[in-house]
Amino acid sequence: MQSLNFLELVSLQWLNNLIRYSLFAGGAFLIFWKWRMFPSFRRLYPMPQAQQIKKELFYSIRTTALFLIPTGIIIGLTEKGMTKIYLDLADHSLGWYFLVFPVIFFTHETYFYWTHRFMHHSKVFPYLHSIHHESKDPSPLAAFSFDCGEALVQSFVFILISVFIPTHYSHIFFFTIFSLGMNVYGHLGVEVLSDKCQKKTLLKSVNTPTSHSLHHKKYKGNYGLYVNWWDKWMKTEIVATKGKD
Repeated sequence: MQSLNFLELVSLQWLNNLIRYSLFAGGAFLIFWKWRMFPSFRRLYPMPQAQQIKKELFYSIRTTALFLIPTGIIIGLTEKGMTKIYLDLADHSLGWYFLVFPVIFFTHETYFYWTHRFMHHSKVFPYLHSIHHESKDPSPLAAFSFDCGEALVQSFVFILISVFIPTHYSHIFFFTIFSLGMNVYGHLGVEVLSDKCQKKTLLKSVNTPTSHSLHHKKYKGNYGLYVNWWDKWMKTEIVATKGKD
C-alpha cells in the first residue's frame, strides 16, 4: 500500500510537470510564434524549423519524466524525516516564510550559474549540455530541452534546498512555477521589453530573451538563469551591440 501511494504521488507529479510545461512553454509558443498576437514586439530570429520544434518537444517531455527522480528522492527523504520541509505554517515565523523566497532565489541562481558554466567546459559539454544547444535559435519549447545528465544536475538543487533550508511545501510549489516561467521567458525569442524599460533599476538585472539568445549563438557567457549578477561579478556577461548579435 505504501508503495502504491508513492507511485501515485510520483504519477501525479509527472502530470503536474506536463501541465505546467504545456501551459507555460506551449502557451508562449502559440501566443508569440504560432498566432503572433503581439506583432509590435521585436523578434530576435525567424520562426524555428519544424524539425527543431519536434526535438524541443521530445526532449522537454523526457525531462519532465526525469524530474521525477529528484521528486521521488525528496518524498523518500521527507518520509524519513531527513528534509526540512514542513507542512504546518506555525512551525516557523511568518517573517521566515517570506524570507525563504529570496534565499531560494539566490541559492538557485548561484547553483545554476556555476553548474551551467561547468557544463560548457569542452570535456563536459558533449555529454551534459549539447542537446540544449542544438537549438541555436530556441523557441519557448526549448525550456526543458536537456540531456539526461543536465536534467538531473539542474533538478538536484531542489534536493539541496529541501535538505538544508526550512521550506514550506508552498515555497517549492510557487518557486518551481516561477522558475519555469523565467526559463520560458529566456527562450522566448521575442523581446517584450523596450530598451528604455530594460534600463530601469528593477529590470536591468533581469536576464532577457536577448541576453539568452546571445548565449545560444556564442556558446559562452550569460550563464545566469534569472539575473545577470554572477555574469557581471565573474565578467562573463555578453551585451548586445546594435546592429550585431
